[in-house]
Amino acid sequence: MKPFAKIIIGIILIAIFTIGGFCLGIYVKTKENPVNYLLSYFNIGIENKKLTKENIEETMKEYCDKKGEESDEVSYLTYEYLQYAFSNLLAEDPYSSMYGMTIKELIQDGKKHMKEKNITVEEFKKSMKDLENIGNSDTNRIQEVNNFIIEIWNNAINETKWYIGTGTDSVGGTYSYSKVVTEADKLMENFNEYDTYMKSLTDEKYNKVKEIWNNIVPEINTLYNKIKSSEPKANDSSYDFNTEKFNTLMYEFSDACYEIEE
Repeated sequence: MKPFAKIIIGIILIAIFTIGGFCLGIYVKTKENPVNYLLSYFNIGIENKKLTKENIEETMKEYCDKKGEESDEVSYLTYEYLQYAFSNLLAEDPYSSMYGMTIKELIQDGKKHMKEKNITVEEFKKSMKDLENIGNSDTNRIQEVNNFIIEIWNNAINETKWYIGTGTDSVGGTYSYSKVVTEADKLMENFNEYDTYMKSLTDEKYNKVKEIWNNIVPEINTLYNKIKSSEPKANDSSYDFNTEKFNTLMYEFSDACYEIEE
């Protein structure tokens, strides 16, 4: 064998042993797949991307689409996501405590917390299926309307209220008028459908939510049209944007939803 070929083979063998030893060292130390560890260390891959207010929705959806809704990882992620949302339901931004974390970290926490509560991933998947199978009952549909009210508050009205009062968005970040308008427009696509549905309810047990809905409709229209027609300015006390009635009715509607008896 020629000396040059021997040198090449020697280099290859050294590289193999070096990389193999390095990977073995990572596994012994961390008990993780070396490839996954390195991807995480260098922040590579969607599951290792830091979550922010701007990217959380898109990143979570992209990961779930990639893995598939039946995967265990998506179940652990969904469980932890819901725990954060429910525990911070009354916060200005229910998901703020997740910012700075990664999907990988949320999955690990979800797996840990489900184990602590003696919930298997199969049981959780079944519970989610059961929720899906509830169907389009009136109670379920009214809850959808309730979610719409909360979302237009969180994504448009409250953001604008904070901007004209403080010069920032609701969590102290940069206010984006174009983003607020885009979010509001997207949510309002279903507004007429919800209005028609709420007015079609005839059972007496829905009288309270119908009454509150009829009162909140003009508030939604007024605030939405104000945002659309006139871009707000930071710290502008002259900008007519009174949200108190909407905010009060929003909580009354949520309470009334949970009081409905099946």
